[in-house]
Amino acid sequence: TQAPLVRFVPQGPAASRALDAAVDAAGNIYVFWIFNDPFTFGDTALPHEPWSVMTASAWDIFVASLDPLGNPRWITVTSTPGGVNSSGGIAVDAAGRVTLTGVDVGGVFVRRYEPDGALLWARKFDSPSSVYARSIALDAAGNIYIAGQHGGDLDFGGGVLSASNFGHAFVASFT
Repeated sequence: TQAPLVRFVPQGPAASRALDAAVDAAGNIYVFWIFNDPFTFGDTALPHEPWSVMTASAWDIFVASLDPLGNPRWITVTSTPGGVNSSGGIAVDAAGRVTLTGVDVGGVFVRRYEPDGALLWARKFDSPSSVYARSIALDAAGNIYIAGQHGGDLDFGGGVLSASNFGHAFVASFT
C-alpha cells in the first residue's frame, strides 16, 4: 500500500466535501471541493458567503491545483448564489485548462479555468426542478460532456428536456 500524497485537514470550523479530482499529463492534481465555513488551506484563507434563509444551501466552490508532490500551485474560491450542492465533476485538458460542472440553486453550471486558475468562462443552465450534474469529460478536440439526472424542465440551449419526475438521465455536450 502507498501512503496518501495529501491529507486534507481544514483549519477552522469548516465542513467540506471533496467532489472530484483529475490529473494532467505532467502529474499535477486538480481537486474540486465544496465548503460551508471560512477556513485555511495551507497558507490560503478561503472566505465564505454566509448561509441565507432564502437559499437551500450554503456551499462554496474551492478548486485547487497541486503539483505531483502535493504542494499547492493555485487555489480559487467561487461563491455562487445559494451555494452548491453535493454533485459535480472536474476534468483537465492537454493544455492544462480545468473544467468543472456542478449544481447551484436553480440549475447546472459549467466553468472553465486557465492553467493558472483564472476563470476563463462560466455558464449556467437554469432549471426550476431537481437536477444533478454527476460527471464531466473532455475529448481531444476540447469538447465538454456532462452527465447527470433531472426532473422537470432543463435546457442546455438545444431545446427543453422535460421529465415528469426526478431520475431522468441527460448527457450534454459543448464545443
